[in-house]
Amino acid sequence: MWGKGYITILPVCVILVLTASCRNRQEQSLSPLPPAADSARIIGVETERLSPEPFSLEIVSNGKIQSARKAVIPFRVEGIITGVFAENGRRVTAGQLLATLETEKFRLALEKARNELERTALEMENLLLGFGYTLSDSARVPPAQWNTVRVQSGYNQALTAFREAEYNLSHTRITAPFEGVVADLWAEPYNHTSAYDFFCTLIDVRNMEVVFPVLESEAGGIGPGMPVRIVPYAGGREIRGRITTINPRVDEYGLVTVTARLENAGDILMEGMNVQVTVEEVLPACLSVPRNAVVLRQGRQVVFTFHNGLALWNYVETGPENSRRIVITAGLEEGMEVIVSGNLNLAHETPVVRRNLSDK
Repeated sequence: MWGKGYITILPVCVILVLTASCRNRQEQSLSPLPPAADSARIIGVETERLSPEPFSLEIVSNGKIQSARKAVIPFRVEGIITGVFAENGRRVTAGQLLATLETEKFRLALEKARNELERTALEMENLLLGFGYTLSDSARVPPAQWNTVRVQSGYNQALTAFREAEYNLSHTRITAPFEGVVADLWAEPYNHTSAYDFFCTLIDVRNMEVVFPVLESEAGGIGPGMPVRIVPYAGGREIRGRITTINPRVDEYGLVTVTARLENAGDILMEGMNVQVTVEEVLPACLSVPRNAVVLRQGRQVVFTFHNGLALWNYVETGPENSRRIVITAGLEEGMEVIVSGNLNLAHETPVVRRNLSDK
């Protein structure tokens, strides 16, 4: 008996539970939606008034720093190094003594050349006497005859040897040809000059430039005088400069080599340093917005504008862009107040409040 009653009551209970569940769902579905936003949830945004301004079109490349003036200082004569008065990284002035070589053999060679010059001068005088002239009459001797006497006496050859001996002795002293910083100095005293390919490299760090490649398609848009910005990959401040030369040849990789002179580089740049280069081409007045002002909605570019406390949805078309801003070619007008931050979760006519730094 209890079994039959249990079987009869069970379906009734199930029906009552399902009916209550459906009623609750209907009540939930019919209950009013919460407001899109209340005063406590209004989104704060930053805005920017849209106005035409010059726009910097950027070409980004990698470059290497080099000095506009540098020199490999050679050993012009061979001998034993007696003194080195410079070191790598030291700044030197024009004419400053950098090193000395042993001079004895060069002094002896100069003395020998002087004696030979004096001997040939006497021989030349004897030949002139044979023609009825003396050395004091050299201005009256016919040019052809005067040249013959100089050659026959050996005076011309002796004079050349004397000048060469003077040259060799003078280059036992190595001096700086201009002001700069010493690099690649490995020579040491008491060693022969033949142990080294050269004495050192002198770099003028006051006149630095950057060499960098650009694509063939980009080369047509740049020219001498255009501004550039460089930032060392090793870190440091931004340095500005201007393009000086463009090599008129495209290499096998489709690249064109460009050189720019840097301004106020100071001592923070080194020869061979790797840097990021940005070439700036200034376009006429354009309507542009910060890059983060442009968002994607339904696969299209959208910019939100601020009007009477609401965020308005605007489809836009864009043009050139750089690392900071994007040119707007259609969809916005001058004077509109563009939302530049806080726009990621906005929809059309979302209530917003302007919270610009200038308003605080």
